[in-house]
Amino acid sequence: MNIPSDVYFVGVCASVPAILLLLAGAGFRQLALGIAIVLAISIGGTLVGGAVGFAYGMATKGSGMFSGLEALFWMVVIGGISFVVSLIGALFLFARSGRLALDRSPTSIPYLVVGFAILPFMILYAFVQIIQATPKFQSNSQLVRNFGQFGHDDEWRAELIRRGETARSAIIDELHGVPQNAYSDKLDGVLPLLDVLWEIGGPESLAEIKRWTAATVVLRVRVQTIGLLAAHCDPSVLPLAVEILKDTSGAQWATFRTELFTVLGKFKAHEHAGLIRTALLGDTAQGIASDYDAVKAGIKALTLMDSDEAWSVIGELITSKNDSIRSSAVNALLDCKGPRVLPLLAKSLDNPDAAIREETYGALLRYEPTLLDPETSTEWNEQNLARLREALKKRATSPDM
Repeated sequence: MNIPSDVYFVGVCASVPAILLLLAGAGFRQLALGIAIVLAISIGGTLVGGAVGFAYGMATKGSGMFSGLEALFWMVVIGGISFVVSLIGALFLFARSGRLALDRSPTSIPYLVVGFAILPFMILYAFVQIIQATPKFQSNSQLVRNFGQFGHDDEWRAELIRRGETARSAIIDELHGVPQNAYSDKLDGVLPLLDVLWEIGGPESLAEIKRWTAATVVLRVRVQTIGLLAAHCDPSVLPLAVEILKDTSGAQWATFRTELFTVLGKFKAHEHAGLIRTALLGDTAQGIASDYDAVKAGIKALTLMDSDEAWSVIGELITSKNDSIRSSAVNALLDCKGPRVLPLLAKSLDNPDAAIREETYGALLRYEPTLLDPETSTEWNEQNLARLREALKKRATSPDM
């Protein structure tokens, strides 16, 4: 069980005045006042020292992407040192002046009453916070709401699945209350709840999950839901993925290529290999940064399709004039295994573009380091390229291959 940090913070903040009031009520008013003044000086010293540290950090480390963290680090360090120095100094001065003496005054009932009254508040607050942080003590609606908005951890997920049908209606009610607004914070909690519904199972759960694949759903969540169903081998989402990939009119379509390519690969939809080509190399893809993840997902999907058209598309990707696409495709292909990888890379060695030959040369040596004698120079040049071609020919005609 994870006790919320709020419990510790409120506990410390409430404990200090409670202890001081109890000391004052017991007659040690001078001691309580002295401790309060010492703490006030220490906190003041911390704030001043922290501000000085932050200013120092900004002044000396004010450039670069980590400037804020460096400034914060100096604030914490100098603030902590200031607290310790202020505390020791104040204690020393007050002890010397006699203000921390243990002289006892008459007992004060009002101070004692207020001091003791704080203790039940602390206990009640801690109890409520701990209850709210413990999944098995929460109602279905509380558990679903907290899991969707703040949790997503395994303990809460397991508790929802354990409750099964009793939690299902609460999950569905929570999902129906999520607005179809791309900027809604609640959308982040949709996919974890849908995943729990899948684990609970039943026709009601499946119907709710599929509701989130409708065209009216925010595209990001729609694609995530399609990916969830694909991961559970539901082929009904394949046409939906194809539909989104075909619609290149929206500004966001390229953002979700990685997830959609994964769906195509999951079902080995070789008849849609051309969609991946269009999404990465077509006119609509021009001007769109072809990130490595999208190219890697496309290459993986194409190798899973394992058709002539799919391997033809891979060949276009690894010989693309776009340096970013070509480099990403070659590196992604190195993570794939199969009898067609090496011949395809070898074919690119004959490309008229020297940059493509050089990149393919390096990729082949990473894929099969034993193709050339490691004791000789393997740096890129036309002579070593000829040696590599010869090694590949020998490999192809070897009876072991």
